[in-house]
Amino acid sequence: MDQHYLGFSERLRRINRSARHRVPNTYIIQGDGLVVPQERRKLRLKFPFRGVISLTICAFCLKGFLIWYLGVAEYEARVGLAITETQFQEYISPVVMPDPVSIWIAQQYSKASALGR
Repeated sequence: MDQHYLGFSERLRRINRSARHRVPNTYIIQGDGLVVPQERRKLRLKFPFRGVISLTICAFCLKGFLIWYLGVAEYEARVGLAITETQFQEYISPVVMPDPVSIWIAQQYSKASALGR
């Protein structure tokens, strides 16, 4: 009896594991009149767009904070020094140089800090 119970338990585990991936939102009627849930897989995005967007927003906020904290001239001087010391300067320069979004975020930090005083 234990042998049959173990086999039955393993079969239940397999069924439950495979049933987790099914989403029976729709039902179909077979030719003999039997109503059966239609198996449909969940659509998952392969590329992590949400992570990339979050990382981009965080990078803009960090650049804006550094521009606000150091000032535009000091930030540009430090970035220029860092760019001349690396071999990948053509790839790094568009990313770390001040852009309108980062400067706008720095202005928002300035407004927020003026309100706090």
